[in-house]
Amino acid sequence: MPSTATVPSTPPSATPPSSTFTATPIRSAYSIGADPDQPLGGQHCLGYVEFGGKRLDPAVLEAAVPHLHRHPSLRAVMPTPEHLIDHKTKPLSLVVNDLRTAPTPRRSWSRSASNSPAATRSPTTSLTFPPRFPPQEAPTVNEPRAGTQPLLRLLAPVAVPVIIAIVLQIGAAVVSVIPYLAILRLSRALLAQTPDPQAAWAQVGWFLGAIGLQTLLGSLALLLTHFADVELQARMRRDLTDTLGRVPLGWFDDAGSARVRQCVQNDVDSLHHLVAHSVVEAVAAVFTPLAGVAFCFWVDWRLGLAALAPMVLYFAIYSLLARGDMREIMARIAAGLSRVSAAIVDYVGGVAVLKVFGRGGEGSARFTRVSREFRTEFSALVGPQMKIQSIALLALAGPAVALICLGLGTWFTGAGWTAPGEVLVVTIVALLLPSTLYTVAAATQARGESLEAAARITALLDEPQLSEPTEPGTPRGHDVVIEHVDFSYVPGRKAVDDVSLTVPEGGTLALVGRSGSGKSTLATLLARFRDVEAGAIRIGGIDVREMSPETLRRTVGIVLQDVQLPAISIADNLRLGSPSATDEQVREAATAARIHERIMQLPRGYDSVVGEDVRLSGGEAQRVAIARTLLMDTPVLVLDEATSATDPESEVEIQQALARLTRGRTVVVVAHRLSTIVDLDAIAVFEEGRVLEYGTHAELVARGGAYAALWADYQGVAA
Repeated sequence: MPSTATVPSTPPSATPPSSTFTATPIRSAYSIGADPDQPLGGQHCLGYVEFGGKRLDPAVLEAAVPHLHRHPSLRAVMPTPEHLIDHKTKPLSLVVNDLRTAPTPRRSWSRSASNSPAATRSPTTSLTFPPRFPPQEAPTVNEPRAGTQPLLRLLAPVAVPVIIAIVLQIGAAVVSVIPYLAILRLSRALLAQTPDPQAAWAQVGWFLGAIGLQTLLGSLALLLTHFADVELQARMRRDLTDTLGRVPLGWFDDAGSARVRQCVQNDVDSLHHLVAHSVVEAVAAVFTPLAGVAFCFWVDWRLGLAALAPMVLYFAIYSLLARGDMREIMARIAAGLSRVSAAIVDYVGGVAVLKVFGRGGEGSARFTRVSREFRTEFSALVGPQMKIQSIALLALAGPAVALICLGLGTWFTGAGWTAPGEVLVVTIVALLLPSTLYTVAAATQARGESLEAAARITALLDEPQLSEPTEPGTPRGHDVVIEHVDFSYVPGRKAVDDVSLTVPEGGTLALVGRSGSGKSTLATLLARFRDVEAGAIRIGGIDVREMSPETLRRTVGIVLQDVQLPAISIADNLRLGSPSATDEQVREAATAARIHERIMQLPRGYDSVVGEDVRLSGGEAQRVAIARTLLMDTPVLVLDEATSATDPESEVEIQQALARLTRGRTVVVVAHRLSTIVDLDAIAVFEEGRVLEYGTHAELVARGGAYAALWADYQGVAA
């Protein structure tokens, strides 16, 4: 049965939460305590951290143990090297020396029976936290498709100029034999018993004219491909920009900025090299030697064979000496590079923690070992191949080619089969043939890179996009109605399961629950980061899918846990949602979010550039985000852990500011700090995507259910 609930419309009141707790640090190798006189710099930490009697920077612990602030009852832990694995998709392992509360299955935590010394001397326990992305919240993005189809699809708009360029380059390849023909006839005219100067000058004219025509045709081909490339890049970047503007906002969390940058910048550049250069270069590298070989056979079939002899010798030597499957070799090299990359990520990500615990040498030792193993394996795989390649390439060296052609040509001339001029011209052609191998190899590599780039680009272009209504609606009020909403990140595993809630205009609703229970997902659905799979979310009677993006932006403001501040000035960051805001309005919003004084301390005040003039802490960045949302003055606010990164000194002030400024607005709050939501109109407790409990704080505590257990745990830590 779906859970349906209505939030009372009484306005919220502010109750300052407790920012610290009082407890005596337990004696263990690693302990967490509280020091009211020395507020912490860490964003989520409960007090101070000691290791071996030495107080440590709690921010280091927070970086190493992402789940600590979600499980504040964990009193003493000793990190193990498993910390250093990628915690996005793999479990995080700890060794627990002392537990104030004991873990129970399915990420639930319950109070222990006693806090006695005996409890603090519990034996060491192995504990595993779930991945940062639970299975039901795994990123969902299109995977690139292999094959040539994506590349052909992208090149279709510029197919005509590219085909014309190919034809022109083939013409240039055919014309390229005319200079050799002119040289041959010139030699005959000059070496005749009676030289013919007029005929010789005519051949010089043919030579120069052919060179000019070949250059003209090749230049026109390159010009066409460069024009086609400019058109293709503009079209692709426009299409990519349009797609990025239409995909759900949640897609960016799943894909990450690296993939977007890879497609828009690197992959488009890869196609530039293919279209602008590789196409005509590959055609020239194939047809020019073919025309040259055909010319050699036309002169004399024996000389044609002599011109091909170095190439045949090269492939024969390589085939006889080469050992092993190149695909297997490349796969092993790629696997080795992957191990080196993983070691780098592990070392860089965990070097601070390792150094704090006096184990800095372990990370570097592992990286050094992996690098040494890869170097040894690479040498064993590639060394023999390089030796074979070097021996085989001797057959294509200029002296070797000249020796073969001139030696055979001398024999043919002595036998009366050919003339000296013919031998000279064929030798010149043969000397030019090996260079085309390198061009073909480079073009083949560019084609492979372009196939991969095209696959990634088309995968992005094919991402599902948010539909825009043909007749957008305007909300007639600011109440929020959630009706039987379903949503899944992965088919068959619902992150939100048949949820129904109602928040009257001006009401406040808190969403609480364990990590991965679906509360943050529901909040992002309200802001249409993604579209619901079933049911509907209505604001003022209008489905959010029936609002234009501009109307939705003016209606719903959201502050997320993960704050993104572009590398622009503080003032421009605050004006992102309200470009026309005055300086006074900007200062008022910053003051309300308790960030104005910090901004005024910066070198250029509100004109200070993020990342250049200042690097804001997590709490400061979150206060900027709060001010930015407040400046938008939206009637509906979604606060997803909006105060999670604030320090204890300013948390009370921010809560008071939020309480004052959210009055009269419809507010949905996702919270882990239960003290910040006790006075909200209603609380919905989530478990596995469903509303498990619903009511006011007092009602839920009196009921003695899941929320009461959460509240008891929270009070136990804060006591």
